[in-house]
Amino acid sequence: MRANYGRAATVALIEAVAEAKGGDPLAPVSIVVTDHGQGIRLRRRLAAGSTGTPLSGVAAIDMVTLLDLARDLTAGAPQLEGRRPVSDAVVLSATRRILREEPGVFGSVAEHPALERALVSAHRQLREVHADGIERLAGLGKLQAALVKVHRALLRHLVPGFHDERERTDLATLRVGSGTASIPPLVVHLPGHLLPSERRLLAALADAVPLTVICGHAHGQPDPDAGALAGLFGTDLPDPPEPGTGTGRLVVSVPDQEEEARVAVRQVLEAARSGTHLSGIAIVHPPGSDYTRLLHERLRASGIAFNGSSVRRLDETTAARFLLGALTLTDRGLRRTDLEALFATAPLWDPDNHQVPDSIWGRLARRAGVVGGLEDWTLRLERLATEFETQRDEEGRSDDRQWLMDRLERDAEQCRRLVAFVTRLDRDLRGISGAGSWSARCRLTNRLIRRYLGSDTARALWPAEELLAFESAAAVVDRLALLDDVEPDASFAGFRRALIAELRHPIGREGRTGRGVQVLAIEQAPGLDVEVVILLGLAEGVMPTRPATDALLPDADRITAGTDLPIRHDHTASQHRGFAAAITAASRLVVLVHPRGNLRRSGERPPSRWLLAEIEAFTGVRPDPGELADLAEPWYRHVASFAQALAIDEPATDQENELGLLLGNGPDGTGLRQVDPVFDRGVDLVTSRLSRRLTRFDGNLAGVALPAIDVGELSASRLERWVSCPF
Repeated sequence: MRANYGRAATVALIEAVAEAKGGDPLAPVSIVVTDHGQGIRLRRRLAAGSTGTPLSGVAAIDMVTLLDLARDLTAGAPQLEGRRPVSDAVVLSATRRILREEPGVFGSVAEHPALERALVSAHRQLREVHADGIERLAGLGKLQAALVKVHRALLRHLVPGFHDERERTDLATLRVGSGTASIPPLVVHLPGHLLPSERRLLAALADAVPLTVICGHAHGQPDPDAGALAGLFGTDLPDPPEPGTGTGRLVVSVPDQEEEARVAVRQVLEAARSGTHLSGIAIVHPPGSDYTRLLHERLRASGIAFNGSSVRRLDETTAARFLLGALTLTDRGLRRTDLEALFATAPLWDPDNHQVPDSIWGRLARRAGVVGGLEDWTLRLERLATEFETQRDEEGRSDDRQWLMDRLERDAEQCRRLVAFVTRLDRDLRGISGAGSWSARCRLTNRLIRRYLGSDTARALWPAEELLAFESAAAVVDRLALLDDVEPDASFAGFRRALIAELRHPIGREGRTGRGVQVLAIEQAPGLDVEVVILLGLAEGVMPTRPATDALLPDADRITAGTDLPIRHDHTASQHRGFAAAITAASRLVVLVHPRGNLRRSGERPPSRWLLAEIEAFTGVRPDPGELADLAEPWYRHVASFAQALAIDEPATDQENELGLLLGNGPDGTGLRQVDPVFDRGVDLVTSRLSRRLTRFDGNLAGVALPAIDVGELSASRLERWVSCPF
């Protein structure tokens, strides 16, 4: 069946589930969703029971993805016994081994990391191509034949010990077709683009159990994948009635991405003041981490609860940054600057289980003139320690200033502690690089992070998310130990690249799904059912984005060989599906934001073709992009600059409030000085120092009440420094 995105699709889902239950609230039903976040949102919507449909509650309703379903159906399958799920690190290792043994046309770039990643991506895609399509692709030329050869070699290397999602899905299809699987009625909600193996599984399920598929529809533009599904099931999908026109539209033109994020936060606050619950608001942005980071920062600064995908990757955490930094030290010769950068990643611990005094060691290494290399560290620091001890002995024979003797003694001791630390670190790193197997390297690497990042007691002071990331990084290293059979003679550079690939994955989520404003990328918009949608990035080149060309599998080869793989046009169609779903999902207001520029590039960005088409849809006239700024319509706002927005809009953060007060009260900030004593004192300090008078901020303390000075705690040198200090 077909339903409009938003509330209509949710109602269709509830009705389909109620029909599948057949009046029995405890009858099991599985809802197939595209991701678990969508499943949680739908479960909350069903549990709320506010749609006026006969379904009540979520008893016996299971939210699953197609991959979850395939895993459940193949649990305990003899074909998978003794084989592990394949990962990118496994495929990367196998690819390196194949390129090393028989590089073929890739010989000149066989060791380039970009080629390895491209081959892994191509292999993943070719797994969904029929054998005939693979043969046709191999016949297109030398490069295509070499690619197919690597793909087949990967299968020979990996199949004995590993299995992938394609194989699990095919096994699940066979089991469903055999009639031995016990499956409850299924409702597939807004499936979107399905892989060939997933379509085969759905067809088998449709023959075995009651199955309902709900396809999305928006503004007379059906889901591009709905036709394929209709052909799969041999049925026609009539278009649903068009949704009502009660949803408001607001188009906002802003200078750049920063102002987009501010506009989004202000619109959230305005919607909340008008009675919309935060969970009924969604901010939809183009793909990419820049928008996500900006939005998360602005929402946090405003104190607004939100949830969404995390932009932080595992390689950005304390443990992973230390690990990746340490593993590059030996290649660069233990340079002093690299070691100082390593000290900045985390609190480190020395061989005596004392926390590393990084600032002191950095000062001593710079004074000793260390450049790099273990011999340089040892020679120069030992020489400096000897100089400190000589000065201490001379001081003892002359003035006998005990405080100076103690300091020289401490500096000499710290020099030798630093030498011991660098020596042990160099030995540990050389042990990892010289190890003969993945398992040995992984064992030594895990010992490295636990030795230098402190004991469990020391790490107990870390934030909870960093502790979790520490254990996740250790688990990643443990998983790499399974690659001994895949690439027995892996180089240290290959080990490091595999580790980098595994640590690039995002960690966790921001906030709790269902609580606060939803922040999601355009591809995740299908399935939304909210009151207000704020859609960002509606400029050409941003929405839709320009997909990169695949050098190994270009569109021409995909089409000529009949691979059924997605092409660049499909990438744009997928984003347009998200755009249509987002603007249809809102029941009260859609805010469409156009960024005219980019802080990183010069030149203006014209409005997105999708934005212009949407304006034409609700006004009946397609505007000229150059005339938008002069429009005087209630549905259009032109924000000329950040300063103008501060002057006319409600502030969203404390900083914006203070900047607005400054803007409204002149350069001296009279209004802000009256309400903020800290700012008032700061202005007093700056203006006093800039004046030609001798004030208390540059030395004249007459008339200023000072606390009593305990002369017994002062030394002559401290008084001397105080007198010479300009502050």
